[in-house]
Amino acid sequence: MKQSSWGCTIFIQLSLCLIIYVSLHSGHPFFFSSDDGDNATPLDLHFISVAGGFRPLNHQTRLLRLMEKVAETYKAKFVVSSSEQGEEDPFLQNATRLSSSLKLPWYTRMKGSGYFREHIKMPFGGSLDVVFVDTGSLKQEVLGGAVNAYMISQLKGLTRILKAVDGDWRIVVGSDPLLAYTLTKEPEEPKRVARTFHQIMTKYGVVRH
Repeated sequence: MKQSSWGCTIFIQLSLCLIIYVSLHSGHPFFFSSDDGDNATPLDLHFISVAGGFRPLNHQTRLLRLMEKVAETYKAKFVVSSSEQGEEDPFLQNATRLSSSLKLPWYTRMKGSGYFREHIKMPFGGSLDVVFVDTGSLKQEVLGGAVNAYMISQLKGLTRILKAVDGDWRIVVGSDPLLAYTLTKEPEEPKRVARTFHQIMTKYGVVRH
């Protein structure tokens, strides 16, 4: 069972959004941003990344209220959910049913679909591809460290979909932090598999996982 608190999780998710925001604007010095949501320029784009379904209901409610404030302050355009439950995530259903501020486009993986891509047009031009990866099925393979037929098939699938995307920016979303295994005390084999995963994303211009 995941034990991270809702406060820690939302901090991490918002940090991810900030990093992606910087990545999207790198190479465009004429884009200006402000910490004040009311003064955001038309070229700013903010979105929320979250996974909420595994929390107790009272924690979901607190996270929902915090997301409402963020959405209103920064005029978030959409939400990316990394929940393993996909469209059946109870947090997603509660958020869109109970909160007028979060009646935004929600992008989430389709349960049981493996790799799935969303192509999002940016309001200031260009497009963003969000690729959802079934990292849950890869987790045990990574921990096992064996580059077996299943692992090769999954890596080929990831390569194939990243080759096909044509957006100006790309992010990969999964429910398990596979790249974190490269920083742990796991045996070398899991680290090697995770590094291969990272190399594929780097090769095809993924700005954030």
